[in-house]
Amino acid sequence: MRYPLLISAILFYFSGIPAWSSSAPPEPEEYKPVLELGVGLFTAWFPQYPAARENQTLTLPAPLVRLRTPIVKADREDGLRSLLMDGKNYTLTFSASGSFPAGSKDNPDREGMPTLDLLMEFGPKLVYHAYRLRDEGKLDIHIPLRTVTSASFDHIEEQGFTFSPYISWRDLNLLNTGHEFYFNFGATWATRKLHSYFYEVRPEFVTADRSQHSAKDGFVGSYITMSYVIPLGMHNFYSFVGADFHSGAANEDSPLFVNSTNYSVGVGMSWNLWKSKKLVKVNPSF
Repeated sequence: MRYPLLISAILFYFSGIPAWSSSAPPEPEEYKPVLELGVGLFTAWFPQYPAARENQTLTLPAPLVRLRTPIVKADREDGLRSLLMDGKNYTLTFSASGSFPAGSKDNPDREGMPTLDLLMEFGPKLVYHAYRLRDEGKLDIHIPLRTVTSASFDHIEEQGFTFSPYISWRDLNLLNTGHEFYFNFGATWATRKLHSYFYEVRPEFVTADRSQHSAKDGFVGSYITMSYVIPLGMHNFYSFVGADFHSGAANEDSPLFVNSTNYSVGVGMSWNLWKSKKLVKVNPSF
């Protein structure tokens, strides 16, 4: 599922800009450290699930990792991924994503129903590199197909598949040198099992205000996200806004489908603490 604050975002989103001291010049543009580590503090407000009435707020510290190897990479632009195939205008990767758990006790629409567990997504993704603006901007078309798994402390269960194509634009010097802007626009379709995880109401959970519902597969919704990164010496400041649009979704008639539009916001600060001495030539398409 597409959530504004994915598990991969917490681990990798904040570590993309090297923070150089005034006495240490950056490496040549085409070479960067194999590994960079740091810490960050992150706060976000986002929906409990697609088309939910309730949003939840999450504040937590997070480890920051940026990894660059010929076949594995982790950064804020696209999370954790492994290169499977690299062509002139495309790359094929194996990538991961996820979303946070949501309790039912604070959501009247799901009162008495099972908690929504942590969701993890894994699968291949084809990226077509549609346009490059020198070294500053790029337009890509992403086509991921992923399996979804829910996980708690004592239970793991497969929850179907998602197909979530999207378009991304990245500008590395928007408004000011070194300021990064990211824009994504996409849509998601899912199999019946994942729709059931969010929207199905079995007989034992029927109440006077919650009718029985059998979930269907199909369209989940579309979304727009924008994020902006400002380097501040040894720190980086991050901001995020997003909107999800669920009109026309396959399970719009479910009693658990409440808001056809959801909104998300997030801010964070990071501190880059360490970088490896070993450098690697950056593959701009991966």
